[in-house]
Amino acid sequence: MTVQIDFSKYHRYDELVHDLQQLAEAYPHLTRLYSIGKSYEGRDLWCLEITNHATGDHNDKPGYYVDGNLHAGEVTGTACALYTAWYLVTNYGKSDEVTRLVDTLSFYVIPRVSPDGAEKYLTTPYFLRSSVRPYPFVEEQDGLYAEDIDGNGVILQMRVPDPDGEWKISAKDARLMIPRLPHEYGGQYYRLFQEGLVRNFDGVEIKPAPGRWGLDMNRQFPVNWEPEAKQGGAGPYPMSEPETRAIGEFLLNQKNIVGGQSFHTTTGIILRPSSFKTDAKMAAKDRLAFSAIGQVGEELTNYPCVSVYDGFAYDKEKPIKGAFLDWCYENLGLMIYSTELWDLRVRAGLDRVPFLNPTKQRNAEEEGLALLAFVDRELAGEGFVDWYNFDHPQFGPVQLGGWSMKDLLQNAPPRFLKAEAHKNALFCLKHAAASPLMEIGAARAEHLGEGVYRVAVTVKNRGYLPTNVTEQAKAVKAVKPVLAELALPAGAELVLGKLREELGHLEGRIVPPSGFYPSSTVNQREKRVEWIVKAPQGGELTVRVTSEKAGKAAITLALTAEV
Repeated sequence: MTVQIDFSKYHRYDELVHDLQQLAEAYPHLTRLYSIGKSYEGRDLWCLEITNHATGDHNDKPGYYVDGNLHAGEVTGTACALYTAWYLVTNYGKSDEVTRLVDTLSFYVIPRVSPDGAEKYLTTPYFLRSSVRPYPFVEEQDGLYAEDIDGNGVILQMRVPDPDGEWKISAKDARLMIPRLPHEYGGQYYRLFQEGLVRNFDGVEIKPAPGRWGLDMNRQFPVNWEPEAKQGGAGPYPMSEPETRAIGEFLLNQKNIVGGQSFHTTTGIILRPSSFKTDAKMAAKDRLAFSAIGQVGEELTNYPCVSVYDGFAYDKEKPIKGAFLDWCYENLGLMIYSTELWDLRVRAGLDRVPFLNPTKQRNAEEEGLALLAFVDRELAGEGFVDWYNFDHPQFGPVQLGGWSMKDLLQNAPPRFLKAEAHKNALFCLKHAAASPLMEIGAARAEHLGEGVYRVAVTVKNRGYLPTNVTEQAKAVKAVKPVLAELALPAGAELVLGKLREELGHLEGRIVPPSGFYPSSTVNQREKRVEWIVKAPQGGELTVRVTSEKAGKAAITLALTAEV
């Protein structure tokens, strides 16, 4: 039976839980569903663990992590994470790639990190960043708060007539508001605000009020963390919130995780570390691996892959602090990406976002017209609400309307959702396939005479990534070396060697680009381990090799008299 999930809609919490339970019940041989913690309002943070139980315990295989909805309103992320889980279990036994991955790896999918915030986002007109906990103020402050003042279920924009206003109506399309030119006077001008009410309005000053829910879970992690005065949304201390603490503890305890994907919106771009330093300061081998895997993601998604600092930073003088992506790489040494889903501007024929190309000369009117043309062409006008008159209790006659933030700008319109999820799920699979993978190659117990044996095994890493995953992991000692263990039969004794021997780490297939010629770099992907043992003939001994990130392998050898 194939579980059917509707990927043409955004799912509320109860629907999401039902979807996960369906998958767990339909595929018990591949899944395990459990909560990793509770949210601020007491909702479970569900993880669907996926691996073939018949091929070993999930802890004994390389692990791949997927999450979504760290930010409350970025519900496209939940859809992509859920689709990835659905795709893995429903294609097991049908797709050779999926079957191999589920047999040899473990996947940990947490579709919704901010369930409270997402529920408020999906069931009310409000926008919020992460948690519903009031922050940084418990009481509302003075200023303009977003409100659905006409009760139609959405918060739009307000255009307020003002002869000194900064905006005017486009002559090319009356729906579009464009900036007033520096020299313009004598026309009909407006001020633009978010739909709402001003607390303690004095009849003159209109200033934005601090957000009611200002916590940002993606500024909550203990890497370059700084307090609220320097990094908005940071919270009182790192991982102060139950959601971020649950995620942090899960990743710290699940030692087999190699890397993963944290889904966000919006822009249509694959982000990689770092948020606060240039590529030149990253270990060269890590940079090569991030770029090579990211290039695969580019081909699958048509999204560019860039570092946050070098390719996405709003302000390099004020880099992001306390970001999840950086904590995973800097402190845990994981190979992790964070994809900003949904590329509205590109679909409308524009570049991705203005701050990615700040020197480009822009025409706000032409860009607005292109976005309206996309809405008209692809969505039959949905995504923009035509302006309509409303008598505002504080400003008098105004007009409400404008762009639909939730259904167009922040998230993919539902008709695009499944395709968005599919291509990003495929990137997760290709990324997971780059994991290190432990294997025992040639193995022999050679009889030297008089009950003495030379035991020799070759230990291999079959994966693209090294068993340490990143150079950063070695630098911060976030991963243990590969361990070889020899289990002797009764009556045997070790003559030479160690029963437990650390082998260091095995390289992967990362090589620098070298044009048409093979690289001179030789990656040490194999190691030979030997022991001399004295044992009765006819017994068996076992060699076990363990890597935190590459999994476990074992082989049993018979002790015979053949020389």
